[in-house]
Amino acid sequence: MEKISQSHHFKIFYGATLTHAQQSFQRELQYFTADVGKITLTPNFIPYLSLTENLLMGFPNKIYKQKITDLPLAKELQITDSLLTKELTNLTTTEMIQLQLFRALLANNKIICLEDITNALTIPERQQLFNLFRDLIEKDQVVICLLTTDKTLVDNLKQITL
Repeated sequence: MEKISQSHHFKIFYGATLTHAQQSFQRELQYFTADVGKITLTPNFIPYLSLTENLLMGFPNKIYKQKITDLPLAKELQITDSLLTKELTNLTTTEMIQLQLFRALLANNKIICLEDITNALTIPERQQLFNLFRDLIEKDQVVICLLTTDKTLVDNLKQITL
């Protein structure tokens, strides 16, 4: 188990198994005081609700009165009307990540925990995701915690600045 810290805003937790990476993250989590937004390959969306209803569940009514796609955050994350009308089963991995990230940032989570999601992405999708992370770190002072079992990814990320 190993914590590989790139900076205050991007942390990688590597483990031989995801459980080891999660254990390392849990120890570090004791020091965080903000709420954590969790991004996984299997989001906890409720299947019989629309994507919009899933995204807004638990938020104050004033948010329900706004059109999601008009929010600046939605534009930044490319949340479109066509995306929101898709069935949950028809979402791509990238779209699932986008929607979960949108919900976490809408909830003002300053810590985003991603659980081994990069294995399901292509190299260009990974690059796009890490560019988005860089922007979020700079603009919103978000802390990104990536839990991974991908040693190659860890080695590659050591060579770039996020």
